[in-house]
Amino acid sequence: QIVNKQLASVNLFSEIIQSEESLASTVIVEKTLFGEESKELTFRISKINKVESINLLFFVDEGKGDLIIELNRHEIYKGPVNVNDLPISLPKSLLRNINSLRFSVSSPSFLGKNRFELRDISVFKRIKEENSREIRSFVLTRNELSGIKAVTLFYTVNCFTANEDGNLRIS
Repeated sequence: QIVNKQLASVNLFSEIIQSEESLASTVIVEKTLFGEESKELTFRISKINKVESINLLFFVDEGKGDLIIELNRHEIYKGPVNVNDLPISLPKSLLRNINSLRFSVSSPSFLGKNRFELRDISVFKRIKEENSREIRSFVLTRNELSGIKAVTLFYTVNCFTANEDGNLRIS
């Protein structure tokens, strides 16, 4: 007697999801002998343990002095900004579910003014989405169980691309 039990399909995958989050269209920071104007921006990460990388990108319309960028109160960048410095990689070890980026500028010379005007500030997130394990169960009646001498599992692997690699283990 052959008993056929259909199991629901299993979808195992691993892919990198890329997204962009615009934080501000314009940020102006400046410092003089008499005061300072800094700017703080926040962004969220819902799946912190799945972050592959997060990069900060912006354009500099005006810049004098050293731009200082802090991520969650830790300095991650200080210096003049040129195109080779961008994008700025945000250290994964400093990332939280809710993150704060603070932009400020270094102190000027006596009676001077240091100033940065930044445009189109965005973070580019690379998040790894994966489903690497699935469980399927089946139920046998008492009659079906009593007549079983052997069980055979037939399966088909359906790869979406030709360069899939990895191990498939069925227990």
